[in-house]
Amino acid sequence: MTQPGIHAAHPARWLFALWALLAWSAAWSHTFAPALLEIRETGPGHALVRWKQPAIRALGSGLFPIMPDNCHERGEHYTDSEGTGVVESWELECAGGLTGHRLRLEGLADS
Repeated sequence: MTQPGIHAAHPARWLFALWALLAWSAAWSHTFAPALLEIRETGPGHALVRWKQPAIRALGSGLFPIMPDNCHERGEHYTDSEGTGVVESWELECAGGLTGHRLRLEGLADS
């Protein structure tokens, strides 16, 4: 027996409310999908760069590799999808090689 003024809710309403709550929390959750920076020296002063990022990232979480000052890009960038990520690759020419030079990731503090 229900009290006056209180109505028993239809079970479908509870199921919809539960579904809406779960959908909302899933939309706001953040999955862990790391970025990968691979630099492979192929010869004196030459390297191949492979930069993989998640295809879906949190808003404002852009990461960008900044190469050492002694390096410049050679040729074109190539972009491809791989699994749940986007892979960008290119060649570098580095006067004196990479050893002893510093590279950094721009945007790391914001991610």
